[in-house]
Amino acid sequence: MGIIQFILSVFSNMFSSVEKCDKTGRLERFDIHKKAKTLLSQIIQSRGGDEVKFLGTGEEKSRQIYATSPVAVILAPIVSVMNEWINFVKNKLNYRAIIVPLDNLDIVDDVDIVTFLNKTRDTMMGFDGVWWILVGKPNLFSLLEGKANRVSEMVTESPIKLDPLSKKEVHSTIKFRIKNLSVDKIKAPVPKRVIDILYDVSKSEARYILNRCSDLVLKFHTKFPSEKIVPEEMAIKILSVMARERIDNANISHSDREILEKMTKKERFQNKEYKHFGKPSAQNFNYLIKKLLSLGLMIGEESSGRDVYYHTAGDVNMVFGVKS
Repeated sequence: MGIIQFILSVFSNMFSSVEKCDKTGRLERFDIHKKAKTLLSQIIQSRGGDEVKFLGTGEEKSRQIYATSPVAVILAPIVSVMNEWINFVKNKLNYRAIIVPLDNLDIVDDVDIVTFLNKTRDTMMGFDGVWWILVGKPNLFSLLEGKANRVSEMVTESPIKLDPLSKKEVHSTIKFRIKNLSVDKIKAPVPKRVIDILYDVSKSEARYILNRCSDLVLKFHTKFPSEKIVPEEMAIKILSVMARERIDNANISHSDREILEKMTKKERFQNKEYKHFGKPSAQNFNYLIKKLLSLGLMIGEESSGRDVYYHTAGDVNMVFGVKS
């Protein structure tokens, strides 16, 4: 995504959020609000649907933004109107600031994160009254310190580490979603024990649990459209098949597959443990780690200091025997 498209996406979501929050109908009385609305309607086309949500604004659905006249659109006029509109929001509507979460950076490759933030940093910092919140992996700040020093210097607060949800909290989250998103009163389609298994194999990764529950329900209803609840044993079987298919589709060698299985036997590990996994050097092992990370078969984390630890992903643990 280019910088113009990014700024348009942010501006569009800001504008939409303010209109949703304001119930007085007063916004149309202000020229700058009408000017911003005209600008957005002229140069972007919105289409419903989910997008990579590191461009989101905290809403349930972000919006995909497509520039309709990329040659004619230049950044300076957009930034000028956006700054004027932000000042209007603060001074006339009495908001202290606008908060923009750059969410889901944990599913974006490190190189892409660094490239993106280095490219957009000056424009992002040019908006007075906008707070940018980076939501990503535990090692995000150390990544910026090492690879995007100027970006890290702009970070004004210490990183906040959120602990994983407990099993009870995950069950409550799913129950809440079902209650608020279902048309009729229904029972949970995925048995509790199955959710517990997903929790254990993913090491409490909420996104994996929710995504796999969705995958499971869709796959089950394709075969049994009249059924409302996935039987427990069938659910485990379907999840195991999907997990195995993911590893098979990665097309890794037999030796790498054996190492991957060996990795599941350790809670977590570091690059310096290369000998344990039969690799001749840390450099050689690091090459495999990067490969498995890019395939989504391994997850990196940061513990004390800047020591990076790794563990196998949920689907890998599902295949190679981590049980609830």
